[in-house]
Amino acid sequence: MKPLKPLLLAIPLFCAASFVTSCDDDDEYMAEIPEFSDVTFHVIETDHENLRVGDKIVATAVQSKKGRLLHGADMSWTSTPEASHSYKAGVVYDAQNENPTDTIVATTSGWHTLTFTATYDVSSGIWQTYNSTVDFADGSGSVRYETLSQLYYQVTIRKRFYVMPAGDANE
Repeated sequence: MKPLKPLLLAIPLFCAASFVTSCDDDDEYMAEIPEFSDVTFHVIETDHENLRVGDKIVATAVQSKKGRLLHGADMSWTSTPEASHSYKAGVVYDAQNENPTDTIVATTSGWHTLTFTATYDVSSGIWQTYNSTVDFADGSGSVRYETLSQLYYQVTIRKRFYVMPAGDANE
C-alpha cells in the first residue's frame, strides 16, 4: 500500500502543473477589441485640403491594432451639428477589418463633433473586460472601450473638427 502513496501525491501535482502551463495557450483564444489612435479627415473631389461646407469629407477611424476573434461589427456615425453621413453600417469583422470610414457633407460652418460607435460580436474564445477611455494626443477627442457583455464589445470615438464656410478665401 505504501508504494501507491507517492503516486497518489504525484497526480494532483501533475494536474496543477498542466493547468498552469495551459494558461499560456489561452492568449491564442482571447477575443480582442480593436484599438484606435485617431480619426483623420480628407476632402474628395476638390482642389483644396480645407474642410468646407458642402465638401465631401471622408473621416477615417484609424486602427492602431486590429481586433481578433470578432464576428460582426455594427457601426454608426453621427455628428453635432447634424450633417449627412454615408458609411458601411455592418461588416463581418475578421474578414473585413479595414479602417471604418464615413463620408460627411456638412451644411454649417464651425466646430463639429463626430461620433463613431461600433459594437463588435465576440465570435469565439475567451472574452475580456474593457472599461477605459483614451484621449487623443492632440486633445481633439477620445476613444471609449467597453465590454457590454460576454458577447459584445463596444467602441465609441468622439472627435472635434472645424468646417470652414463654403468658398472661404483662407485656403
